[in-house]
This record gives sequence, C-alpha cells and structure tokens, in this order.
Amino acid sequence: MITPDASPMTLDLSTIQRMVDGLWIWQAKSNTFTDYSKCPSLLTSADTIETAYQKYHPADVRPIRKAIEALLKGEEDFFSIECRLKNADNQFIWIQQYLTVHQRDDAGCPTIIVGVWADLSDLKN
Repeated sequence: MITPDASPMTLDLSTIQRMVDGLWIWQAKSNTFTDYSKCPSLLTSADTIETAYQKYHPADVRPIRKAIEALLKGEEDFFSIECRLKNADNQFIWIQQYLTVHQRDDAGCPTIIVGVWADLSDLKN
C-alpha cells in the first residue's frame, strides 16, 4: 500500500491499477523498480534507471532523461510525456506516462518515484 506522509488516507494499489495500464514504483536510492502493471511487464525489478532508458525508443530517451534529472534535482515534482516503450514482445508501443515524486528524504532528495502509464497504441495506429 502507498501511504502518503501528508495524509491519513491509505491508498490501495489495486485502486490505481484499475485506472491505468501500468504502474511502477522506483526506489531511487537503491535504484530498483517494482512493477504492478496489468500487462506483461515492461519494467521489472531487475531494471535500474539506466536499463529502463534502454527500453524507450531512442528518439524519446533524451526528453525522458531530462525530466528524470529534473525530478532528482528537485526542480520538478511531476511530469507527463507521450513516448514509446518496448513491450514484452520487444515491440514499441505508444504510452502516456506520468511520473511523480512520492517521497523525499530530509535533504530533499527523492526516495520514491511513482510512475503510471496508459497504452495509446490504438489511438496512434
């Protein structure tokens, strides 16, 4: 479960899973992903941020990397991007991806970043 620090509300992951195609949590300090996606896994617990970048279409890596760096530096808390990501069949699919910093440490560095995405392939093809 995700329990926001600033709220007494507890949000069950299954609530979010019903609204999106993909959900993952990145533990920034340990550089590990946990994938809660409905569809075959795109990002896995074996991925780090560097291996995750390799799963994006080459034309999309630069803006995604720039946005992630802004999250890590504390310049942004949220971003959204339309991009292509490899699916389990090693084919690129169009997705709308949203990332947000869920938790920061005492120094202001992100410790947990949550990402959700929706498959746009039917709209793009």
